[in-house]
Amino acid sequence: MPAFSEVIAETEIAQLRRLTNQLRTTIIDVHRRAGSGHLGSSLSIVEALVVLFQQHFNWQRSPDEPWRGDRFILSKGHAALGLYCALSIEGQLDPRLLSSFGQNGSTLEPHPNENLEPAIHASTGSLGQGLSIGVGLALGSRLRSSDDRVFVVIGDGETNEGQIWEAARCAVRLKLSNLIVLLDDNQMQQDGPTPEIMPVPDVSTCWHEMGWCVLECDGHDCAAISTSLSELLEDQAAAPKLLHLHSIKGRGIPFLEGRAESHFPPPLSNEDFLLVKYMLDQGV
Repeated sequence: MPAFSEVIAETEIAQLRRLTNQLRTTIIDVHRRAGSGHLGSSLSIVEALVVLFQQHFNWQRSPDEPWRGDRFILSKGHAALGLYCALSIEGQLDPRLLSSFGQNGSTLEPHPNENLEPAIHASTGSLGQGLSIGVGLALGSRLRSSDDRVFVVIGDGETNEGQIWEAARCAVRLKLSNLIVLLDDNQMQQDGPTPEIMPVPDVSTCWHEMGWCVLECDGHDCAAISTSLSELLEDQAAAPKLLHLHSIKGRGIPFLEGRAESHFPPPLSNEDFLLVKYMLDQGV
């Protein structure tokens, strides 16, 4: 018979998997109803968002100290659809707003806008800039002697941007141990496979050599992400941290997985949506 702690861990992982299926279905459904959106890049970060927000993120805020609590930056801002749906599941965003995604006047713009929703901590969309914002926020927390953390999600295509590397070097120089980057490496960009456009095959080695604490894992394995994030967050080194997630663009939709067409596809038909939903519900 497994130890009690092991039973709890198995129960937690099972719950995380249920939430990933719920989130993935919600993303596909909102995209279907909206008629547009960056679907593939949203689906590749589902497990990362669920594990982070459920297990490791401190949402604590107060009217008197609105700066308290962890911050989250979606540097690959085109995946805003995934973030909004995740925030709704977390109770940080009214689920009724999802029906307005991408519409004129909606607070849920195609890219995150920090001025429209309090749960959005940074406006992003121009690739390469989110990590620099994260460096500034992490430094600000340290100057306030706060134990808040800053989590930044970047994409592998984003590592083609020079500003990413400048920010990464700066974070090491400032010893920002409260800065955690999740690299969503789905090997795809808008125009095709990253290795065919501007390959960065040694990205983990490069960040490690710069002075980052680096771990790698399967970006769709909740248990692996949970363990890796816990290990990084417990690391006492005076250095920023990177979790390199190997993922699949369009994960959950078989005919879009790993394809450039998943970047901004037309919405699924009702028949395809019901088929995908059935497969997700069955764990296929």
